Formats: sequence, C-alpha cells, structure tokens
Amino acid sequence: MKFRYPLLIALFALFITACNKGDDDSGSSSSSSNSRKEVMTDMVNLWVMPQIDTFMNAAIAFETEVNDFTQNPTEAKLESLKASWLDLAKKWVPLECTNVGQIKYTYLYPKIYTYPANTTKIDELAASAVNINTVSNAPSAAIGLAALEYLLFEQGTTAQLAKLQTLNYLDLLESTTAYLTLIGDDIADLWELNYGPVFADNVGSGTDEPVALMFNGFITALESLKNYEVGEPIGASGNSTDSTLLRAYYSNKSKVITSAQLEGLIGLYYAGDKGYDLLIREMKLDYSETLADEVKAVFDTCITDLSATPSDWNNAVMSPDPSLETLHTDLTTLVRLNKSDVSSHLSLTITLSDSDGD
Repeated sequence: MKFRYPLLIALFALFITACNKGDDDSGSSSSSSNSRKEVMTDMVNLWVMPQIDTFMNAAIAFETEVNDFTQNPTEAKLESLKASWLDLAKKWVPLECTNVGQIKYTYLYPKIYTYPANTTKIDELAASAVNINTVSNAPSAAIGLAALEYLLFEQGTTAQLAKLQTLNYLDLLESTTAYLTLIGDDIADLWELNYGPVFADNVGSGTDEPVALMFNGFITALESLKNYEVGEPIGASGNSTDSTLLRAYYSNKSKVITSAQLEGLIGLYYAGDKGYDLLIREMKLDYSETLADEVKAVFDTCITDLSATPSDWNNAVMSPDPSLETLHTDLTTLVRLNKSDVSSHLSLTITLSDSDGD
C-alpha cells in the first residue's frame, strides 16, 4: 500500500506531460497551418494575380498591334510585332507553373503555348478560309504563342512579309491572336473568381492542399525546363542533338524565354519574403537552414549557368556548346533537391506529371 501514492503521482505526472506535449503539437500544427496560409495568400495576391494581369495587358496590346499590322502590313510593323511577341512570351512562361489542380483539367494552358509548333497544320489552316472558330478547333501546337512565332519568324523579314500576304495567313495571324487573348481571359477569370480565393486561403488537405498543388506545379515546370527546354535539344536522353526541339527555334530566343521562366519560378518559390524557403526555415529542424541555403545556392548556380550560355541556342545545341550540358546538370540537381529533400521536409506529396524523367 505504501507504493500506491508515489505510483499515482508518477502516473499523474505522465498524464500532465502527455497533455502538455499534445498542446505543444497542436500549437506547432496550428503555427504550420497559419504559415502555409500566409504563404499562399502572398503567393496568390502578390505573385500569381499580378503576373496574370501583366500577361493579359501585354496580350491585349499585342492583339491591337496585330490588327493594325493586318490592315497595312509593312516590314517595320513586322519587326515591331516580333519584339512584342517576345515580350508576350516572356510574360507567359512564368505562369505555366500555375496550371495545377482543377484548372489543369480545363486544358486551357496548352492552348497558350505548346511547342514545337505543328508547322504543317499551321500552313494547312492558312490554305482555307480561317476565323477564330477554325483556330479554336485546331491542335494546341498549331495555335498559341508557338504558332505566332512561326508566323512571324519563319524566314527573314522581307520574305516573311511576302508570305503573310499570300493565302489566308493574315487572317490566321489575326484569329490566332484573338483566340490567345480569349483563352488568357478565361484563365484570368478562373483564377480571380474560382481558384484565387481558395488558393489564398489554402483550403484543402493532402495532395489537394493548395500549398502542395502549387509546389507540384513548380516541380512540373522546373522538370519541363530541364527535360524539354534544355535536355531533349542537347540529346541528354541519348538521342541526337536537335535545335528544332528548342522552345523558340524560329525566333532563336530560347535563352531569353528560358531565363524568364527560371526567374519566374524563383519568384514563385520565394514569393517575396514568404514562400517555400520560409516554410523550410520555419520547420527549425537540424537540417532546415542547411537545406534552404543549399536550394538557394543551386538556384543561383543555375542562373549563373544560364547567363553563361551563348545567346544563339540554335547554334549552341548543334555545336554542341558544353555550357548547356552544365546548365542541364545543375538543373537536375535543383529538381532533385526540391522533388526529394524539400518535399519530404515539408511533407508535400509529389504527384506524377508528363515532365517526369531523368
């Protein structure tokens, strides 16, 4: 009997400890949940929505310029359109990582930019009467930014201007541009009215939690950059080098557009001072700071690598230039760090995508 009270006291102490630990875990979970919501709120309101607005403003201005060109085509106007196309493409590519969750099943994003362009189909479209309905029923690779690049850059300015004034190429240029603006407007509406509020509040759980969905979008875009914008053209998968596989072969502006995409991915990742970097550091595990610093260092390395590549990627691919291989190697490290280490650190499930690969 003399051991009864010490035993009860010991059990009571264990009970109190367990309760306190449960309270601590609950607080930690609540803190993590609040941080994720804050991150998503900033990511949507300070990055996604402004990026969409920037793209749409450029798309509307581009459509106005195209309409003016088709009324009175000149070499000077064509040169101006080329510069405006590049600006529009640079404003779009950062948004490709936002093709996540239910919006992905609207299949709107591929209509904006699917490459390489299906040039055979584009020329077929121009051979008959064409309008926006014709374009809306065409394959994604025959419309959007890739098709516009082909229509503007296929040949030198003089030769291209002459081609555009044959068959129905001017109508195709005008209709393709109008459809791109229409699709962009649909995407903007979906984010503003449907997805933006849900993502900003981080409403969901597991693989449907917006912070996880957006991270998967980031990974998909990063893998696409590594595999298709760099890897496939340089023959990283074992095939022959092929510059026609580059994102912007006809304009030879692949480096500029890829740079815009990588910078956009960094913008999403850090979301000002609230992004995935913050979530990693707030875990406060032994490896948290080291991992966050390592990711930043590899981001910086990839930016340096990309800057070091020649401006003419068409030629660099076929040479081949070793700087593109260096870039591909470091992009592979960046994908691995995020897809494995960061996702595990933040308990984010990575889902399979079409861009998965070595």
